[in-house]
Amino acid sequence: MKFKKILRTLAVTALMFVGGSAINASADAKTESPSDTINIQLHKMKNTSAGTSLQNTGNTITGDALGGLTPYDAEKYGTVGFTLYEFTDNSLIPNPNNVSEADYKEAISALTATIHGGSTELSDMNTAQAKFIKDNVANGKIAEVGDEQLISNKDGLANFTSVPNNKTYLILETTVPEEGLNSLSSPLIFTLPIVGLTDTTTAHLYPKNQLDESSSNLTKLGQDPANPTNPVFGPLEGVEFTLSSKNSGSQTVTTLENGTLDLSDLIAGVTYTLTESSLGTNKGYEGIAGITAKFKVDTDGNITFTEKSKHFGLTDDGKGIIVKNYLKLGGADFVKVDADDTTKLLEGAKFIVKKESFDESGNPTTEYAKFNNSYEFTGWGTIDEAKASTQLVSKDDGTFGFTGIPYVYDKRNDAEGKVTKYSLVETQAPSGYAKLAANDSQLNFEIGSKDQLIKNKRYSLPITGGMGIWLFVIAGLALMGGSGYLYYKKQRNA
Repeated sequence: MKFKKILRTLAVTALMFVGGSAINASADAKTESPSDTINIQLHKMKNTSAGTSLQNTGNTITGDALGGLTPYDAEKYGTVGFTLYEFTDNSLIPNPNNVSEADYKEAISALTATIHGGSTELSDMNTAQAKFIKDNVANGKIAEVGDEQLISNKDGLANFTSVPNNKTYLILETTVPEEGLNSLSSPLIFTLPIVGLTDTTTAHLYPKNQLDESSSNLTKLGQDPANPTNPVFGPLEGVEFTLSSKNSGSQTVTTLENGTLDLSDLIAGVTYTLTESSLGTNKGYEGIAGITAKFKVDTDGNITFTEKSKHFGLTDDGKGIIVKNYLKLGGADFVKVDADDTTKLLEGAKFIVKKESFDESGNPTTEYAKFNNSYEFTGWGTIDEAKASTQLVSKDDGTFGFTGIPYVYDKRNDAEGKVTKYSLVETQAPSGYAKLAANDSQLNFEIGSKDQLIKNKRYSLPITGGMGIWLFVIAGLALMGGSGYLYYKKQRNA
């Protein structure tokens, strides 16, 4: 059975579909003569279910009739573009006046399959579509009408204006984001004029794409300044990250009190870049330069890193991102030498490290460093705790030192002139040498000091210059001699 002429105007396919259908006219179709030209407005829609179909009528579609579809937000998902082509003859698509409705739908389905190469994979569809356009523009079977219309706004709208209102057309999605979309929008094939438009100046068409959304979460952890060797890191609040993709630009996200943040509304298959941009009020950690990672998330929320710095890892279930900050740690190196001959290196001296600082209220504090057997800082304690831990010991080349004190302890308050001070306390001098006094200025140091000399003097008897010890010897002998004489005289007179 042949189409009536009026039905020829309804031949817009809903090939945003799985199994398309022609445009249906509205029940209250208008029958006045069509204008010479018409505007075509595209409403690009986002679909998260492959089975959702939409029936185009040429009129606007709202509410439940959208079947859960939502406008395509190009600012979030990436720019897309559509191109309008005119069929110049009936070699690709038959005249609907000359075939049955069933044959016409079948022809549309066949053409759609040809355009996309019978594939549902985006890359294959792109390749086939590009070949179709090139071949059929070259052989004159289709002609481009106007320029490609890009959609880069939130509402997903594009417009073709002043389109001749008496031909058969094809609209193809010719620009898509690099990632995120599962496939191209199905071709829109329609013949103008369309009868039944409520607005005779504009026809509304609804192409759609499937996008699979997913989500993840991030936990921000930092090394403990009070115990930097502890493998368990604590949460860091107020750390800022920049999350970006080629599709959607960038946004800033910030960790909560428990160190977490939600990464919601991610698009499966899109490559995201996550970069730490600010530590907030967290002090004493290494610089944030280079703390970055690229990752993808699948429809089940599983994370895959494509690039990452050492700071990034995954939760046990592979669905969450962990980012660790490491403290900026420092130490100091010393050389124990003879005070009179600095080329003489002294072995066996023992030291502990003292820190004089102030608390958050500005009150003075004194603490002593504890070290493990590798001379790595493990925390602060009392002088007795420091002595009971591993003390620093000069080796046979006179060297000794430590590592691992967080720079966060180098607190300074320029307004009040307060500064953290570090010093060594010698608990055992080298054999034959005097122990240094606690207030000896050479024991003061700064984190980062290298090969600072610590000088000790030998125990020394005054045997040079003047009488020296002999004065004491003679006096002693005189006393002993006098005592002996008095004893002898007393015995004799008895």
